[in-house]
Amino acid sequence: MHQEYDDARLAIDRESLSQVQILEKACEEVRAFHKFYQGLDHDTDAGDAMLLSESQLEELWETERLYDQYGTFYSV
Repeated sequence: MHQEYDDARLAIDRESLSQVQILEKACEEVRAFHKFYQGLDHDTDAGDAMLLSESQLEELWETERLYDQYGTFYSV
């Protein structure tokens, strides 16, 4: 009886540890990504290099709309 409980607890512990390791790896990737983009901006007064200006954001949305239209057109 106790062995069955211990086995179930160990299985849960392993699964939890696996999920924590996945999240830690994802966190490292996000930090590396952020560090890369911060390194692109040498002008410290410009703010965060990862933030898009209004015109850049509009351009991004326009590109997304074009991709959606291409997808619709070429999937027919």
